[in-house]
Order: sequence, then structure tokens, then C-alpha cells
Amino acid sequence: MPRKTKQLKVDPVIAKMNAEDRAELDRMCREHANVTAIHRWLEGFAAVSYRSVLAWYQREWGESEQASALRRLIPDYRGIDPLHLHAAALAYCSELSEGLIQQFRQELQQEGSDLTGISEQLIKALREQRQSALALLNAKRLQDTKALELAGGYRVVEIVSRISEGTAHAGAISEALKGAIAQLEQEVG
Repeated sequence: MPRKTKQLKVDPVIAKMNAEDRAELDRMCREHANVTAIHRWLEGFAAVSYRSVLAWYQREWGESEQASALRRLIPDYRGIDPLHLHAAALAYCSELSEGLIQQFRQELQQEGSDLTGISEQLIKALREQRQSALALLNAKRLQDTKALELAGGYRVVEIVSRISEGTAHAGAISEALKGAIAQLEQEVG
């Protein structure tokens, strides 16, 4: 006996749509619109819950192969520090370059040796080394900028709190400052 699919609250809404609206819904789903956009669009027809739309979308359209692959990779990269990765890549490129330079010197001392292969590898390794160094420098600069922004925000909060102490609006100012710092921490991440 074939398995019956679970009826969702969104199913009757979709069943009542005309052909043009169904075609538009199919287009949105094919183009991998997010479920929130589909939910908003469906709300123009009837009140449906986000959960119902999400369950319907997963049942009808499933997860794309790319999304599935990304979802499997994400846990492997949680907690990895990008600065550490850039530094490791730079160290690896430096070691590789040193090894190629040593090989290049040895080949230079021998007569009739072909240096084109080694020189091409060395050029590639030095380019990678330069790109790794730039990436590390940019990542450190970004991290330093974020730290300076946060430090400046905390300093401003400290000064304003000290100035507003004992005034009638000290509580309101304190709450506003807490909100501002929370927003700054969220933006700077």
C-alpha cells in the first residue's frame, strides 16, 4: 500500500491557487527562494504558519545537493581561527619556497640541467606565499580594527556613564548605552 503524505495546512491554500499563481510559486521554489520569502508570498492568499510552509517546502523541494554538501562541511570548520589558517598557509609556502630554492641552487651547479620546471614551481610558490602574507596581514588588520572599535565604544560608555552619574536621566542613559554597546558588539562580531 503506498504511503500517504502528511497533509499540511499550506496544502489547501496551494490547491485553491489558479494556474498563474502556482506557476509563480514553482518558479520561486525552483530558483531556491528562501522559505521566508515563500511564506510572505503565500500569506497574500491565506494565513499560514511558517512551520507549515517550511515542512511543505522540504517535502516538495527537498534540499539541493549544494546545500546538503555545505551542511555536511559546516561542523568541520566551526571554531577554526582564520588567522591561524593564514599563518599556517604562509609557513607552508615559505617552507616550500625554501626547498625549491635549495633544489634550484643544486641544479644550477650541474651542467646542462633544465631549470624551467623548478623555476615555474618556485614562481608559483612565491606567488602563493605573497598572497598568503597579504591575506594574513588583511585578517590581522581587520581584527585590530574591530578591537579598536570595541575599545572606543567601551571608552565612550565609561565617559558618558561617569558624566551622567547622579543626574535625573542616568538610568535612561545607562540603558541606551547598554543597547548601543550590544549593537556595536553584534556589528563588529
